[in-house]
Amino acid sequence: MTHLHASPMYSPEDRAVEQLRNGVVYTPTNVVAVTNTLNKFYDRAVRGIFDSRQDNPVGVLASIEAAFEVSQEILSSLMLPDIDSAVVPKTDTTPAYVIIEEFSAGIIRVRDLSRERNTFLRGCTHTQDISDQEPIPNTSSGASSPGRFSSGSDFGDLDTPFTERSILFNDHDIEIAVHQSALEQHILVVGGCGFIGSHTVWELAKAGYNVIIIDNLSNAFSSVFHRLDAMINLHYDTVKIGCRRPSLKLYEADFRDTKTIEKILEAYESPLVFSQDTEIQRHSRISGVIHFAAFKAVGESIKHPLKYYANNVGGLIDFCSLLSDFGIKNFVFSSSATVYGTVADLGIPLREEYCSQSRTVFMDDDGIKKVVESGSSGLTNAYGRTKWMCEAILNDLAHADPEWTITALRYFNPIGCDESGLLGEDPRAAATNLMPVVLRVITGESPVLNIYGDDYDTPDGTAVRDYIHVTDLALGHLAALKSRADRGFRVYNLGSGTGHSVLDVVAAMEAVSGRKIPTQLVGRREGDVGMCVAKANRAQEELGWRTEKTLETCCRDVWRFLQESRIIV
Repeated sequence: MTHLHASPMYSPEDRAVEQLRNGVVYTPTNVVAVTNTLNKFYDRAVRGIFDSRQDNPVGVLASIEAAFEVSQEILSSLMLPDIDSAVVPKTDTTPAYVIIEEFSAGIIRVRDLSRERNTFLRGCTHTQDISDQEPIPNTSSGASSPGRFSSGSDFGDLDTPFTERSILFNDHDIEIAVHQSALEQHILVVGGCGFIGSHTVWELAKAGYNVIIIDNLSNAFSSVFHRLDAMINLHYDTVKIGCRRPSLKLYEADFRDTKTIEKILEAYESPLVFSQDTEIQRHSRISGVIHFAAFKAVGESIKHPLKYYANNVGGLIDFCSLLSDFGIKNFVFSSSATVYGTVADLGIPLREEYCSQSRTVFMDDDGIKKVVESGSSGLTNAYGRTKWMCEAILNDLAHADPEWTITALRYFNPIGCDESGLLGEDPRAAATNLMPVVLRVITGESPVLNIYGDDYDTPDGTAVRDYIHVTDLALGHLAALKSRADRGFRVYNLGSGTGHSVLDVVAAMEAVSGRKIPTQLVGRREGDVGMCVAKANRAQEELGWRTEKTLETCCRDVWRFLQESRIIV
């Protein structure tokens, strides 16, 4: 049997492969080289499929076989280092273990090409036996065509006529590893070290999801990741004993850094799928994305609007374009109740239809048929406008490409923290929303709590908000991932449906802590509205989600976090 070999090797990558075959010890440089070599043969094989499917079947088979053989020789020779370390440092070069993951993904891609080779061989319509044809050079593959082919074996197996058996693993080991790698699914959480993001990662992990975090840590700390990792280990050691512990990884990167994000996404590619018209469709082991990475301070957005438009809107456009390239089209977007603008001042719970991305006809709670044109009314700040713009963009995307499933979750006012007291709100920059400010007063960081306005049309004159426990909010994201019954764009309110004033929150926190919170009245704050309360029936009916925790529970969990963190005594 004639073995298929590549053309004469001259490149540094090819020399590195030869060194590895001869027993050279692993180095990061060689991993880069073999990865580039594998990608080179893979690309050539793909070009062979496009260029030669009708005219040169032997060339097609040669291209695929060359890629597969080289990949197996590399796999057999490469001594992989320990790549369990989860945190990827922020460097100018790609970390070695990211490269190794790309290499492993390449092995899977080339294996898929081997299966395509077998399918193509069986379906060949040429009347002449392929094995009787003269070798035909295929310059695009970088390989000479074999003199003879054998179609008697299953080329899904590693032990093909043209490859030697692996010296490190047997066929069963590799078959299981490839199968598990191809089927293992991950949820990508962008901004997963932040307040809401970290609690969502925790709930995902408890539910058994493998989680990838991308966070530039501009407003969070890497210690949050380490805390999450320890919590997950403890959970699976004491609560879910015997269950598979899901994976958790952190990539310190800005979601707007397209080149870096592309490298990360490539590491999670699944085998390519070839449709009947030979169009290549990229597939990923990332089955869903939750997007938290947005600037969110109302006051800052008024002072620095371009910063907010560039990050929140421009970043989303580029990010979704990249996800689409990789076939990742299940997207959960962190939106906000600020999109309702001054409609919130109507004094009634807000329905999703009150701010719509298309003309909407519905029966309101009073039984009257209403028509709402697309758009929003009375947006009061740049932050709210960015969220509305993002919803409009995502709605247009889902209409243009029906393969997308996009869920926009309009948050009301998340507070509280995980009941363990181990995870809470700990941003780098001082948060301006109510609860963090209350806590700064309790801990002595601030002398007094400013109450912005006591002349709103509310029971006690202070602003009323729908406060929702962050754990309930996090579980809303899980419901959005697994409970959507249809594709397209859909909006859901995530709120309790009950409003509490600023003075209500102060009283609840004083009751839990046993401490007095000094307050002072000041003028209204620019961009604020008097009342904002959700009507969350749609989420309950369609996603099976509703809030479970009360305002008192929120305050108790926050107080426990302060005690566990030794912030208060």
